[in-house]
Amino acid sequence: MHKRIIALLLIVLICISVSGCRQINFRQIINDVLYDETVEETFETESKTDYTAVKNGIVLSPYYESIDITNCYDTLDSDSERKCYNEIAKHVTNITSKTVDKYYAIEEFKVLNCYLTERELIKVVDAFIEDHSEVFWMVDSYYYYVGSDYVSLQLRSILTKDQYKTYSKRFNKAVSKILSGLKPNMSEFERELYIHDYLVNNCEYDENVDVENDEFQYNAYGAVVDKLAVCAGYADAFHFLLSCVGVNSINVSGYSDNEAHQWNIVNIDDEWYHTDVTWDDDGKEYMYDYFNLTTKQIKKSHTINPLYEDCTDAEVLGDENNSPENYNFYVPKCTETYYNYYIQKGSVLEDINRNTMAEDLTETANNKEKYFHIYVDPNYLNFKTTYNQLFGGVYSFQHYIEKANRTSKNTLSTSTYSLKKKEISVITVELEYL
Repeated sequence: MHKRIIALLLIVLICISVSGCRQINFRQIINDVLYDETVEETFETESKTDYTAVKNGIVLSPYYESIDITNCYDTLDSDSERKCYNEIAKHVTNITSKTVDKYYAIEEFKVLNCYLTERELIKVVDAFIEDHSEVFWMVDSYYYYVGSDYVSLQLRSILTKDQYKTYSKRFNKAVSKILSGLKPNMSEFERELYIHDYLVNNCEYDENVDVENDEFQYNAYGAVVDKLAVCAGYADAFHFLLSCVGVNSINVSGYSDNEAHQWNIVNIDDEWYHTDVTWDDDGKEYMYDYFNLTTKQIKKSHTINPLYEDCTDAEVLGDENNSPENYNFYVPKCTETYYNYYIQKGSVLEDINRNTMAEDLTETANNKEKYFHIYVDPNYLNFKTTYNQLFGGVYSFQHYIEKANRTSKNTLSTSTYSLKKKEISVITVELEYL
């Protein structure tokens, strides 16, 4: 996770008149800058699919309408906050040749008739960054000045103007290629699963990241184009790609294993679920232990940072002795389990006497899948007791294998390896075939 670096600089800016506080369509604003006809032409020749929708140079899936993420924008309290947010959207592509530290300055601008405190301005910039993971060139280091009735702001880019155009085309092309693999009539769950699996299969976690120099590993570009990222890059890419297929999500900051961490909360059929793509990517075999969890489940291994509104000024602004704390804008309570991966794709066990495990095993064997997942429903069964019964008791798992082998196309070995995951109430069995 990046630590926000904020500096205060009194600067003189050219006055720019602004009006209105309704959220503007960010993608429309940058469309003229990012759109490149060659992107559309490339994918018309490389793919058999007849793409009809193009936004910002990204060729969208013809089956699903994209959405603009506004979760953080929706938490802004005042017209001034919303006006400033919209002005950031208008200027974020105006990269100049001026260098500040190791970054390139984005054109300075002034927001008139804007009444914000330093804390509120920081909130606005952070809200924009969190909503717009596709703005991978913008960093959370910037200069600002808060006047009595205006604010001045100069944002920072990790790219020059020319680099920005080149990198944007690469990003657009990579995203377009990912979206080209979507099929028609996929549910929101299936679209989420497709993007999750793409990132897990194609992106590698960077164990040797240099926090000072490896900027791309912390954003969507690193995960999508370079295919190398840390948790923030995974989360940003997941967040943006989901928006491209009409699925709403939120970036969440917190801690895991005593280290700063970032993951997502995803909205599937109007219910929220925690998904941590990073933790599902172990570099060898991907699992789904962190795919659509409840708040209670995720808190067994993750700590969620507080909301902005619950933070003190010192935590938001920082001081000479302490850096600002990372916080969240909106963290909905996640209580549903219906779209948990193991409930959707595994064998759900509610009654040890009456179950469909043999039938489920048959289907798994027919597909010659490596893993078989059993979700032990905690509303009906005790996890420890059920495990002992299946792997050592009268309801031996080997019995279900023998029963499945009577009808399956592929023969399962009765020799298996089982892994207990009590925290998510799942038993994963590694299957062998004869």
